[in-house]
This record gives sequence, C-alpha cells and structure tokens, in this order.
Amino acid sequence: MLSGVLRSPTAVQVNIQIMRVFVKMRNLITRDEELLEKVEALEANALEQNEHIIRIYEVIRELVEPAYKNRHPIGYRVKEGYERYFRKHQAN
Repeated sequence: MLSGVLRSPTAVQVNIQIMRVFVKMRNLITRDEELLEKVEALEANALEQNEHIIRIYEVIRELVEPAYKNRHPIGYRVKEGYERYFRKHQAN
C-alpha cells in the first residue's frame, strides 16, 4: 500500500510492520474466539453438573426425611390401655 506509492525502503518496512500487526490481531481474535468457545463449553458443562448435584441433594433429602409424615401405623390397635392389656394376657 504505502510502499506502492512511495517506493522507499522505509515505506516497505512500515508496510511489513503494518501487515505483521494485522496478522497478530487476527491471531488474537481467533485465539479469543477459541477461548470463548471453551469457556462456554465449560459453563454449559457446569450447569449440567449443577442440575445433577441438585437432584442428588433432593434424593438425599427424601431419604433423610420420610415423604409420608402423616401415615397410619401398620398393625393392630389395642383399644384398652397397654398396661391393662398386658396384665390381662400375661397369665396366658
């Protein structure tokens, strides 16, 4: 560009430096895009893992705290008091 108009050694050197700067800028932009893609992939992976971790905590909470809190006990109910029933049937 500049060297085509001025045709001097200084103009040629300036033109070479300008081209090198543009090449470096292009490499930086390309590298930044690759880094951006990697960061986005890591972020997506982290979000997926967070969903799995949240589900694991939900399952643990269900195991620790029973889901049926107001459930009727299984078995027979004695209408008499325990002491009277025990004394009454102890002799047998």
